[in-house]
Amino acid sequence: MNYKVIPLDSIDVSDMLAIKQRNKWYGNDDHSRWVFKDSNTGLYYKLWNESYIRKDNVQLGLDRGFYDKTTVPAFHGIIYHNDICRGYVTQECQHTENDSSIFYEIIKKKTHDTYLFVYDFTEKHIMEFKDNFTLIDLEGICELYEYEDIAQDKNHAAFASEKYRRFVNELCKN
Repeated sequence: MNYKVIPLDSIDVSDMLAIKQRNKWYGNDDHSRWVFKDSNTGLYYKLWNESYIRKDNVQLGLDRGFYDKTTVPAFHGIIYHNDICRGYVTQECQHTENDSSIFYEIIKKKTHDTYLFVYDFTEKHIMEFKDNFTLIDLEGICELYEYEDIAQDKNHAAFASEKYRRFVNELCKN
């Protein structure tokens, strides 16, 4: 999948619309992140601190092939500063009311093939982009060996979908 690597210092959020922010620490674990929209380009920027607990996860999903044109067609680029992932950029998507059961099967196959899962997989994180489904909220991707930690809500991360959790659980047993 082709995507851009965007230097953090090339991004100016001062003229962007702040969509969402979360300033949250759990002990020493940084869970803070921000979403901005560039009204001129329609691009969405999700940014986090260099200490963000899931800073390496998007790159993991890209490197292992979980994130590709079938799962994130709206993906535009990944943001780096001093060799640390500081966020990512997506193109504007639309909320969907369409049946996403075929997309769920794609996610299940990607989970099986890459040994990665997205614990925050839920209908609210499935959007449409150019008549295709696309995931948003991409940093919630984990290795299968992390299943028990997520299933037990360690690191303040839990499965959003019980159906998908059961699938991942069965995959871990095999």
